[in-house]
Amino acid sequence: MKLTRFEEDMLAGKEGKGTQVAMEIIVRLGELYGASELIPVSQAHIDGCLYAAVGEAGLIFAEKLQSLDAKVRVPTTLNATSRDIDDWQEHGVDPEFAEKNTRMESAYLAMGAIPVWTCAPYQAGLIPRFGEQIAWAESNAILYANSVIGARTERYGDYTDICCAITGRVPFFGLHKSENRAGQVLVDCSSISFENSADYFAVLGYLIGDLVKDKIPVIKGLPQWVTGDHLKSFCAAAASSGAVALFHMVGITPEAPDEQTAFQGRKPGEEIEITGEMISKSREQLSSGQGGHVDAVLIGCPHASVPEIMQIAAMLRDKKLRGDRELWIYTSRAVNHWLTVSGVVPELKAKGVKIIKDTCFINTDLRMWNFATVMTNSAKYAHYMTGRTGLKAVFAGLDECMHAVYKESEKPGV
Repeated sequence: MKLTRFEEDMLAGKEGKGTQVAMEIIVRLGELYGASELIPVSQAHIDGCLYAAVGEAGLIFAEKLQSLDAKVRVPTTLNATSRDIDDWQEHGVDPEFAEKNTRMESAYLAMGAIPVWTCAPYQAGLIPRFGEQIAWAESNAILYANSVIGARTERYGDYTDICCAITGRVPFFGLHKSENRAGQVLVDCSSISFENSADYFAVLGYLIGDLVKDKIPVIKGLPQWVTGDHLKSFCAAAASSGAVALFHMVGITPEAPDEQTAFQGRKPGEEIEITGEMISKSREQLSSGQGGHVDAVLIGCPHASVPEIMQIAAMLRDKKLRGDRELWIYTSRAVNHWLTVSGVVPELKAKGVKIIKDTCFINTDLRMWNFATVMTNSAKYAHYMTGRTGLKAVFAGLDECMHAVYKESEKPGV
């Protein structure tokens, strides 16, 4: 691999032992993918700070880098952690589990990372510009950055993400290269009737991710009124059912002003037509707990945005919540702060709604739950719920989720 003089110095340990270890990993990663050189990145986002996901190995790795005086070389944001840092005791998190999280968080902060603690850094973090070379981890964020923003990142995972941040380098391969960003599969949505709801786009993303796997779909026939939250839901779902790292939506995403540009003049290798029946079947697949009593409603995977929480507050404003079913909303500390100052969070908490920041339902202390079945408008939650937590999930739109917490419903599964 061709390295610059500075990269050779990092590899030789002249920039410190921590940097040397990180550089050895990045060079090896590049060799595995056949990269002939490294390129600089302007920022990074770390997924490996979730103790519940990476466990003791992840903690040992982070503390080892910290002990070697490793420091991030580019602005680096942190993904969700495994607890609400301020209110974990209120949520019943085990003290020993919390202590492990404290150590994990401290290690990454000591390396210079920025504590945004969110899986949606594009909502409250360092938002990259079009074409910017970055090193992001977290599947939904990778897909959003590549597709919606048009930045360039590969699917970096735990451990490699912090090494990219420490060296400020990534292998020049995959989606960092223009020629590898061309569409591969044409997905035609022209014949379906779209609903103006995040859950509809979550189902569509779940379906398309399952169909294309790790290929790059070019999706046509979508309405122009698609919002950022619609696209967020689409990204989280497509990256869960498949391994999608980039998609193009004709006339919507920046690398797809038209179909020909999205394919870079090439012909699609496959064409798929989406039907209403396919959408319905995909929605059904997301519910493992249909017909059972719902114990709680969970919102915020990825973390709920300002518009989403304000919409929930408006829907509940004149309503009284039932006493036998909880509503939990997960969000970032930035969004929580903004909406606390504006009065929205206090209003929701006064009704008995739990607002949980910094963390994620499926990546926290399992002992804090007393649920069997939960309802959610998140396809990602629904997809991972049973396998990761043992709980059953009922997938529903936001209207149905809110209806479930403020009054009895005659709908099955509620």
